[in-house]
Amino acid sequence: MSRVQELEAMLAEARDAEREEDERKRKEQSIKWNEIMANKENYEWSVKECKTTPFGSKETYEALCVQKRIKPEVIDEWAKGGLPMFHYDSQDKGKWLGMVFYRTDENILTPGGGGHHVLKTPKLCSDEEWEQIKNGSIPEKFIG
Repeated sequence: MSRVQELEAMLAEARDAEREEDERKRKEQSIKWNEIMANKENYEWSVKECKTTPFGSKETYEALCVQKRIKPEVIDEWAKGGLPMFHYDSQDKGKWLGMVFYRTDENILTPGGGGHHVLKTPKLCSDEEWEQIKNGSIPEKFIG
């Protein structure tokens, strides 16, 4: 084997090792991201009152624009390990995701359309739960 062939073989080995290490890091970051997404303590919520007229309805309802995001400091800590091959909108530091929700006449919390489904709906929503949501304290049954 010539010296050039030896060097080419060494270079190929180094590239393979680097690829394997990158793949290991990506998998590790993916696992960490799934753990972050599963922990409700990693989220912060924003709620603003609004009005909505659902498609096909003539009635206007009191509504809430409900948004959530992963806390920026959680994303900063996670990103230190490098980025995985996938990307979610929720990984954009500071980006809020959400949509408008309203209660029907039957007290069913319902999405108003468009945006990201950040609450589990449709579900019955009592006056007390509606007030909790308004105050940014989302009841557990709606977190999904």
